[in-house]
Amino acid sequence: MKVYQKCLAALLGACLATSTHAGDLPDFATATKMSDDSYPLVRCAALFYSVIDYSAGADFQAGTVARSKRAFTFLTEGAAALKVQSGGIDQQTAWYEVARDLTDLTAAYKSRYALNVKASGQAFADDPAWLSDRALCTAMLRDDQPL
Repeated sequence: MKVYQKCLAALLGACLATSTHAGDLPDFATATKMSDDSYPLVRCAALFYSVIDYSAGADFQAGTVARSKRAFTFLTEGAAALKVQSGGIDQQTAWYEVARDLTDLTAAYKSRYALNVKASGQAFADDPAWLSDRALCTAMLRDDQPL
């Protein structure tokens, strides 16, 4: 599994460097209904990853980065496992699909953050979509894995 995580990280880094998305982030509930079972996990993984990546060098509270990394790992592994279980695909293809979806969602979140900063000076605090997604993702993780 560690090899897939390293590949995911490398692929994600390469894709984010070349990604051009406009910050369009579909409504969480609507997108979940229109996607496979792994979508909520990938969406939440993208949320946690995007905050840490966007805020690189920020002075987070002790443990925040570690908790976010644990959540990211738990969510991406779960998403890949769900894709294998329900999609009839092999593990390598599942990880590729998770990385692709994660890249798109992370880019959309980061684009929102940049637009929010331009509009209000705050990347996250005033964004109702981010606040709602964070609440949903935190609740989901509390049900499955304590952070």
